[in-house]
Amino acid sequence: MKKTICAVTAAMLALTSVLCGCSSNAESSSQSGSTTPATVATDTTVKTTGEKIHINDSTLGEIWITELDGVPKNTLNNDNFTSDDTFKYYSENGKAASMEGIDISSYSGTIDWDKVKKSGVDFVMVRIGGRGYGSDGKMYSDDSALSYIKGAKAAGLKVGVYFFS
Repeated sequence: MKKTICAVTAAMLALTSVLCGCSSNAESSSQSGSTTPATVATDTTVKTTGEKIHINDSTLGEIWITELDGVPKNTLNNDNFTSDDTFKYYSENGKAASMEGIDISSYSGTIDWDKVKKSGVDFVMVRIGGRGYGSDGKMYSDDSALSYIKGAKAAGLKVGVYFFS
């Protein structure tokens, strides 16, 4: 049962990446009818530089994160962030450098995608599935994901996906 769910999830991720226009050459084999299962890297070695990055989060408090080797440091200037009642923004040299997006799932119900686009939203993050709580941790797919992806793309929105766990 677990292998079937994992295969379904892998297929959903591959299909979603194709629909979202973010497939690579490795993923494009799924478009050509190939039934080769997706492979996942098994190397979990994490290299760190030993340096610590300090974050003072208004919700979680003081956080120290170990810097990872090969991951570039964030060079955003905190003074360039602004916000209103709805969104946070980032600008550089007086130009907007951020985009507005929304997170949706089947709980969002019916969506008027043209209205979303006209409201100033640039992108949508669509839940394609998730993993439940408890010792069972059953995996599930979001029944609205494909229709949301198609609707958002038709309205000219950028689309990303996530798997909730």
